[in-house]
Amino acid sequence: MKELIIVLENLIDKLDFISLKLYQDKEHEGYVEFTKNIGEMTNIVTLIFQMKESNSELPFDETLFLEKLALSVKALEQKDAVLLADILYYEVSSQLRDFSAYISNME
Repeated sequence: MKELIIVLENLIDKLDFISLKLYQDKEHEGYVEFTKNIGEMTNIVTLIFQMKESNSELPFDETLFLEKLALSVKALEQKDAVLLADILYYEVSSQLRDFSAYISNME
């Protein structure tokens, strides 16, 4: 579990960095970082899904998370930097923070 918490915290930091770049009108930098980290976000879902197979009570809605990822990709395609930053910061990071806090309290 500690390894997952570290992975989640690192990803949250990256998402916050990406959001900050996008809010600062450093769109190219934000878009590049986002595309570099999209795979890590989908890997997190796979990891959490595997955890939920052994503990179905874990409070993480993978479907909702994947929907948020799809919305973020759509915002990227539309070159809507503010929408992408909002989704990453207020939706994706928030959900990961909540889950990280939950599993931290399990230990």
